[in-house]
Amino acid sequence: MPQISGGSSILSSSQIADGIIINDDIAAGAAITADKLSLSGALDVSDLTAATLVTTAEGLDSSNNDTSIPTVGAVISYITSHVVSNLIEASASQVSVKNTVTETNLMQVTIPANTLSTNQAVEAILFLNELDHRGAASRTNTIRIKYGTTTLATFIVDNTTQDGPFTGGGYVKITLISNGNTNAQRAVCEILFRKTDVLNFETAVSDIVADIDMSTSVEDSTGDLAITITAQPSVITTQQGVVSNGYIVKRLSV
Repeated sequence: MPQISGGSSILSSSQIADGIIINDDIAAGAAITADKLSLSGALDVSDLTAATLVTTAEGLDSSNNDTSIPTVGAVISYITSHVVSNLIEASASQVSVKNTVTETNLMQVTIPANTLSTNQAVEAILFLNELDHRGAASRTNTIRIKYGTTTLATFIVDNTTQDGPFTGGGYVKITLISNGNTNAQRAVCEILFRKTDVLNFETAVSDIVADIDMSTSVEDSTGDLAITITAQPSVITTQQGVVSNGYIVKRLSV
């Protein structure tokens, strides 16, 4: 009588139908067909109850020490949020706000619903190429940072001692953090700009624009809301305004 592991008889195995496997079935090169195998005691879909399935990306986090079987949706969600990218949107497009006194968007990016769930954060950086404010000292460029309908920061850049266009490099940045709830946020907003011909630390105060503001909002982040950065020159002229040079918006946590 042929034997299986442990010395037990094939005929006594609950996984093989009794008496229907013959010598030819176990000859060299022969296959045992499925109809000769009993499925009694085998794993079935009904063995996997809802309690054994991981259905969310959070359930796959190693910190949960969860050994349950993940659904396909949970795996895709985990890969998307943890592996693919935290980038929400990026652009290298230049936007010029000149020859107008109308508040105009330099960037506006929708933050998807629930991105700012409890204790999560996003960051947006707008790159600046030009802060032009030639002429009278009373001229200003106003830059505003908003989330939803809330204005989180207003930076007013006035005229300096520059006798030409204030071109160079810099950025406007917002870090937005959910404050323990989906309808409470804290923001840190910054502006930094340096004129092109300024070298190292040989810098007059008038050659640098730098400011930081901290504020709060109570927007409902369970819906889609935009982060918007605008510019508003004080006079209508081609020698007054703001030119941006692209932006990056990303999640800081998942």
